[in-house]
Amino acid sequence: MHSGEGSSDRAAPSTTLSDFPESARVLLDAMPDAVLVVDDDGRIVLSNAEAEALFRYEPGSMLGMKVESLVPLGLRQRHEELREHYHHQPLRRSMGTCGQRLTGITSHGSVFPTEINLSPCQYGGATYVVAAVRDISDRVQLDRDHRRVLASLDSLPSLVVVIDPDNLWIGYANDGARRMSGYPVDELTSMTPLTLLPGMSRAEFSALVARARTDGQATAETDLQHSDGRRLPLEIWATFVDGVPGGDAAVCVLFGRDVSDRRQAQDQHRAVLDKLRRVAVSAGISIWTLDREGTVVFAQGAELSHLGRLGDAVGRGIAELFESFPTVVAAFDEALGGVDTSTVVSVGGESRQISFQPVIGDGSEVVEVIGTAVDVGELEASRQAAAWERDRLDATHRSMSQGMLTVSIEGTVLEANPAFCGLVGLSHTEVLNSRRPFSFLSEREGNSEFEATWMILAEVGHVEFSTELVRPDGSRIPVLVTADRIAGHPDQALVLFSDLSIRRRFENDLDTANAVLVAADERERIARDLHDRVIQRIFATGISLQSTQSRTADARIAARLGQAVDELDLVIRELRTSVFELHQTPSGGASGVRRDVLAVIDEATRVLGFRPDVRFEGVIEDLDIEVEVDLLAVVRESLTNVARHAAATAASVAVTVDDESLELVVDDNGVGSKPATASTGHGMSNMAGRAERRGGNLVMSPNGPGAGSTLRWWVPLPSEQPESGR
Repeated sequence: MHSGEGSSDRAAPSTTLSDFPESARVLLDAMPDAVLVVDDDGRIVLSNAEAEALFRYEPGSMLGMKVESLVPLGLRQRHEELREHYHHQPLRRSMGTCGQRLTGITSHGSVFPTEINLSPCQYGGATYVVAAVRDISDRVQLDRDHRRVLASLDSLPSLVVVIDPDNLWIGYANDGARRMSGYPVDELTSMTPLTLLPGMSRAEFSALVARARTDGQATAETDLQHSDGRRLPLEIWATFVDGVPGGDAAVCVLFGRDVSDRRQAQDQHRAVLDKLRRVAVSAGISIWTLDREGTVVFAQGAELSHLGRLGDAVGRGIAELFESFPTVVAAFDEALGGVDTSTVVSVGGESRQISFQPVIGDGSEVVEVIGTAVDVGELEASRQAAAWERDRLDATHRSMSQGMLTVSIEGTVLEANPAFCGLVGLSHTEVLNSRRPFSFLSEREGNSEFEATWMILAEVGHVEFSTELVRPDGSRIPVLVTADRIAGHPDQALVLFSDLSIRRRFENDLDTANAVLVAADERERIARDLHDRVIQRIFATGISLQSTQSRTADARIAARLGQAVDELDLVIRELRTSVFELHQTPSGGASGVRRDVLAVIDEATRVLGFRPDVRFEGVIEDLDIEVEVDLLAVVRESLTNVARHAAATAASVAVTVDDESLELVVDDNGVGSKPATASTGHGMSNMAGRAERRGGNLVMSPNGPGAGSTLRWWVPLPSEQPESGR
């Protein structure tokens, strides 16, 4: 029989509760939580069906068992001690309020996390304890998942912020936002994106959010203002994520990506065009670029002087510019079909050859047409124009963000641009030495399948599919492959490789952001329940006890009631601390002064051999940085003194902040110290000096023989805390 159910722990219950009303038993079995009734000997005298199902016992088999049988073996002795203590001071309360993790064990030996509430009960002249037990495995797992999601978001290189679509305030920012902006996360969550995006007005940003709400997603390109004044080119995506049912409304998630490289490539492209303009002017050659509608979008300053038409032609249509030369317009229309065309016209006794060459885009369509006008009699000028055209195309290929290969139908690689070499992690020479372009692809794609692909390309002229590129280090890059036959060169094909990694990463970012919001809503719900229900009920109980205390004539009972009220006040303060922590921005841990104090206590735990209890009261995050430095030093020194001199087995640290002062109280259960002795030594004098410099004081007093000592360090606070202090 498993340790969760030992026969030695079973005995006939001291009180059978045989006269317990059957209707009450039916109500107990209908309760959603496990309910156990335990007598003063710690034996189970009543259990409902949910308790038997939770701990995996047959109906009725739990009666007479020691309640410690439901506790993991290593905790049973401690549980029995706590139960004896509770028997002397039975109060309605929740277990685990001091932060310890509660667990139960089933009859099969499975351990699970629990939430337990205790309440004393008088029945038939005897005192019983009613325990309500709840399995919180799902809540614990949700908390773990929440921390993992936050860690994933913080590991992203891109900026991720969650904003309120109504007032535009940032409610969450990941570590990527901190790195890109230079602002701490707590500052980011106290501003709107307009502070980070000075290039966008409030109306423009609100319009972006409105488009995202209507269309599901909206994008824009602007500049990010760094905290040091620098500006970073940024491409942003805005999308909406629905809240959980019964929770908050939908929120807007903003993703930002650094596009400095793309902005630099665009500047380089404009520089190449400007250089081409200057070369064309100096050589007396007409070169211009037209869009599909025939409008001139680029031209050399006097590009039409060969036709007797001077001036800038940018923005004018080809039908207007060449209205007297219908063969030129016809040649342009033919070039829109994807073939190189030319025609010769006579102007002023000289022959000019007007040529058009189409530029093919990603979708095998003509995206623009390059036009040139040269003197047919000047062959050298014609060769130069062709060379310049090749240079322009080569510059275009080099500036492309997509990988590009030019291959023969037999599969020989003729040319590759730098983007493709970067994708596969090979040099230009290594790529050209590859006989087959699909030698770079994933091995899961068989050669026979690619042979069929090239057959389709030879017959149809276009093919598109998704696959993966395999780099020499074994890493894989998802790509969309588009292959087209080159117009005018039926034995060659242009193959484009579009990297799908960014798209997939942003899809994953959206899923991750949604998970973060679901977890955040759950934290808010728990905080609301604690504040609106649990704290208020405890407070009402304390008021009732105070009222009873004032009416009783028995001094001992009045003292006991006063002690109970004090305990309830402590519970309320600890619950409010927990509510405050739940309301903090989800970042995987404490923040500010609270985090620093906990870090010092973690250091002292290794020396003390136990972890001191910690309690915070008031808004400690607004402390001036210099005050925080003194506070951390005194916490560290006081715990060091406990470890060296007190021979203590327990200690507590309480930090209290109000509008006027900061107080630190360190209490231990050691051997105690004499005030005269405590005042000696560098440690005590340093702590006292830190208090006196700020107009405060340090008091070290024994609690009594063998009852330890109490250190109180108090300093006044400035009337206004400086904003830059934290």
